[in-house]
Amino acid sequence: MNVTYDMVSVVRRIPWRVIKPMPGQPRESFDPVSLKELADSIKEVGQAVAAIVTPLDPPDGEFLFQLTDGQRRWIACQIAGIEYLKAEIDNECVTVDQKFIKSVITNFAREPNTVIETAKAVRRIRDMGKTLEQISKIFGKSMSWVNQHLNLLKLHPKVLVLLSPETPEDKRLALNTALTLVGLPEEEQVGLANIISEAGFTMVQARHLIKKTIHTRGIRLNKRTRKDKDFKVLAGFFERTKAQCDTILDMPDSQLRETLAGGKKKDRDKLLEKIGYLIEDMSSIKTAIARLAGAMT
Repeated sequence: MNVTYDMVSVVRRIPWRVIKPMPGQPRESFDPVSLKELADSIKEVGQAVAAIVTPLDPPDGEFLFQLTDGQRRWIACQIAGIEYLKAEIDNECVTVDQKFIKSVITNFAREPNTVIETAKAVRRIRDMGKTLEQISKIFGKSMSWVNQHLNLLKLHPKVLVLLSPETPEDKRLALNTALTLVGLPEEEQVGLANIISEAGFTMVQARHLIKKTIHTRGIRLNKRTRKDKDFKVLAGFFERTKAQCDTILDMPDSQLRETLAGGKKKDRDKLLEKIGYLIEDMSSIKTAIARLAGAMT
């Protein structure tokens, strides 16, 4: 049987000195004990899993490649005194966004990332214009999980520090406890978080304290107003529309051709006419929103 194939990537032994880490990569925290264990393993039995790199064109000084995945292995090779990193050369990822999303997919499938690293990665992909549904598919999680991590970044930086692995475990805030602080004024977030952390409260104790504080001090939560909800509905409409358009745009020509073949010529003509009307309507909506939004502070 004759088989044809395309060369998508190849694995090489590359000097780690000519490979640079990816700026803004999802993983920010590297456990030194875990790195030492990985270095010992690589030194003893070799590097089992190849890293992923993309060629730099043009080179950046001495650097010929940039890491997309495998910074722990890259560091571990240096600790172990090994000159070469086994790496897969990926010629498909070209843009910064493509490299970041691939790094997210590979990173989050292995060594656990911190909740803050996860939240920052979710927000960055969101800022790329991806919908909540698309982000949930990238991470293999639910949309409520995506929302939780986006909400986490509404907390004061001093509260986020208490979620970090650097904070002793007995002082560390649980994710669900931290989320109950979202919506509180920042000074209340910080004060309550410090009390919960220092006292080592359980989640039940923490929630009881937060509810009691809200009640006794008459704190008003920053809840969404009706206008906020209406805006969310409007934004959701365009997110869903974009996601559906992306599905069609991602179709191979052969699949789209087969789909179009299911209709008669007059049906295809009507479809093109409707698309034309839709483009006109969307253009009018964009003009109206731009005009009204531009007049707002």
